[in-house]
Amino acid sequence: MRPGTLKFPQWQFSESGLIPHLSNLLAEAPPKVNAFVLARFMGTPHVDLDIGTGRLSPRTWLVRGLDPEPVLGAVKAMGED
Repeated sequence: MRPGTLKFPQWQFSESGLIPHLSNLLAEAPPKVNAFVLARFMGTPHVDLDIGTGRLSPRTWLVRGLDPEPVLGAVKAMGED
C-alpha cells in the first residue's frame, strides 16, 4: 500500500455500500473510544439487540434495516463511566 493511502474499517461497509446510519453512529461515538474498540463493538452480538432468535451485532442490526436507536444509544453509552 502506498504511503498516504486512506484506509477504512471493513465493518463500515455492506454489499450495497456504507452501512445505514453510519454518520449518526460515528457522531455518537465518544471521542475517547478508539477505532479498535469501536470495531469490536460493531462486530460483537449485543445484549440490547436481541430479535428473539438471538442477539445481533450492531453492524448486523443496522445492515438489516432495524431501528437504529438501540445501536446509537449503546455506542453513546460506551463513554459513560
